[in-house]
Amino acid sequence: MGDIKSYVEHISNRIIWMTGVVVIIAGIMVSSWSKIGLKQYEGYTVYEKTFEELQTDHVDTRYLVEIFDENILNYTINLSQTSYFQGEGRLKIFHSNDLLAEVSGIGGKNLVTFDLENVQLEKGENYLFQVTLQSTEPFSYSIDDEGRLKDRQIYAFEYQNILKVMAAIIFFLIILLVVLSLKIKNTGLFFSIISFIMGAVFCFENPPCSVADEFRHTIRAYSYAMGDVVITNYIDGVPYYNVPKEFFEIRELAQTVDYSHEYNRTVNMTAMSRQWERKWARQETVDVRVPAVSEISPIAYLPQILFMKIALLLNMNPIACVYWGRMGNLLLYSLGIGFCIQKLKKYKSLMTAICLIPLSLRFAASNSTDSVLLTLVMIAFTYLVSFIESDDKEKSIYCVKSFVVFALVSIGIANVKIPYTLLLLSLLALNKSCYKGKRVNKIIFVGGVLFSGIFSYQLMQRLIVIKESSFGLNAAIANFMKDPVSSGNALVDGFYHSYEYVTNAYGIGYLDVIYIIFILICAWSSTKSVNMYRYQKWMMLLVGVFTWCCVIGAAWTWGAGKQIRGMHGRYIFEILPFLLIPFAQGQEVEGEKNMEGYCRLFEILIIGGYAMELMNQYYIL
Repeated sequence: MGDIKSYVEHISNRIIWMTGVVVIIAGIMVSSWSKIGLKQYEGYTVYEKTFEELQTDHVDTRYLVEIFDENILNYTINLSQTSYFQGEGRLKIFHSNDLLAEVSGIGGKNLVTFDLENVQLEKGENYLFQVTLQSTEPFSYSIDDEGRLKDRQIYAFEYQNILKVMAAIIFFLIILLVVLSLKIKNTGLFFSIISFIMGAVFCFENPPCSVADEFRHTIRAYSYAMGDVVITNYIDGVPYYNVPKEFFEIRELAQTVDYSHEYNRTVNMTAMSRQWERKWARQETVDVRVPAVSEISPIAYLPQILFMKIALLLNMNPIACVYWGRMGNLLLYSLGIGFCIQKLKKYKSLMTAICLIPLSLRFAASNSTDSVLLTLVMIAFTYLVSFIESDDKEKSIYCVKSFVVFALVSIGIANVKIPYTLLLLSLLALNKSCYKGKRVNKIIFVGGVLFSGIFSYQLMQRLIVIKESSFGLNAAIANFMKDPVSSGNALVDGFYHSYEYVTNAYGIGYLDVIYIIFILICAWSSTKSVNMYRYQKWMMLLVGVFTWCCVIGAAWTWGAGKQIRGMHGRYIFEILPFLLIPFAQGQEVEGEKNMEGYCRLFEILIIGGYAMELMNQYYIL
């Protein structure tokens, strides 16, 4: 009778949790649904070359503008962020030397908007715009890094039904995952399923180039898929790669706010739909700068290269190649991490939580190399912990098979981001018994593993790099040597402000914070290892902190080490297991499986909410 009562209470608690998850996600979906219904307009930024330098208190300039779509409601010119338009503006529109219309402009902050609702302009046609602005203070137009004027055409939005279908699909996939969380007992399998399903949602929900540096990574993976290993084109010391224009234009269809940043902010549905209709022409090419990623080995892009190559062989259009590369990356992440979680005897919930960080899963569903790096680090960590947790005290890591596994992982990690090879110093935490009782064997093994990675990195640099840039390990070391005092101060400052990197421009603020708290709880409540000695915990923690310092140090690219730049919260994800597992305090309890079930539901809730927030961020606002 007691067993029945306990079972009923257990099922009731799970049903309450499931109901709560569904109700919260339904509330978020209803909110998004209503916002979709209110969306009436969308805009497209057109980048045009200007005929003169615009920096004056009186502007009368002419330039060509291509009309992106019919029924233009208004036309907006962006001034520089430091300008504030206070005056009158006039816009004259010419076609074939004939004056079609003349309208007045309304200024607001650093924008000047002209009403074109009553002006008949044809889609795809080029018109000559003559802009005259008068202001009481000097101002300048906002232009991108290539000297192109930023302006914006606003027109009616016609894709409410598509967005509603997207919201409904996300909602029903979350319901499916909630049900599967009860059915699937295998934690590794559960991770693979949830990461692949929700990763696929992120893959198609995120516009191209919506995560940090994705366009550069996409271009580099594409170059490898085309057989171009070495980048030979340099302009002012910056590496460039030549791509077909239709592939290059994918970067602009989600509207970059600042052309120097390689990520997009909002989606233009009209531009997106047109990209899916495009075919390869390859008649016109464009030089695209690829700093930093030009030196990354093809090893880091293997899944993207393979899947892009398949897309190219099937003659799929440019945007399809981008999404195929993403799916290859996601597949490796889901299967690789799922294997690691299944192999672990302890810490399954913690590892699942770390690898389901929404931002990490979002990068896994992109053409970034971060997912390959996290997968390789987790493989190394899994094998390391398996030796620590082994009940066989005579189990030896000092053998050819183990060395090959760790050497291959070291090679992979080094060719993605070399500072993370330092995490393999955690092999020193293993007892002498794992090295057949000899300290010298430990030194030989660990040294050989690290040497494999560093040697392969240097070898690949010799093969693929023509001219060394200001990025990479060698540049970071050189900057440190130039001014070690300033570099040390920058390192301390960067370490102290590490928390600022967690909720950066690529995250979703409050959801990231909530999930970080959740991960800390998972770490604290994880069953502590009875086979892991205190010195081993301290060694892993020390290796994690040391590696994080070196990762921060790798950002000493600008200013000879005097300023930390380019840091993102995702850089610490690979180090989290080494930092958190030493603090595991839990004991073996009967309700641990129940706790794992609640963790699954919470993860589904956060990831589902994250997906809805992405839709709101890119498609609705």
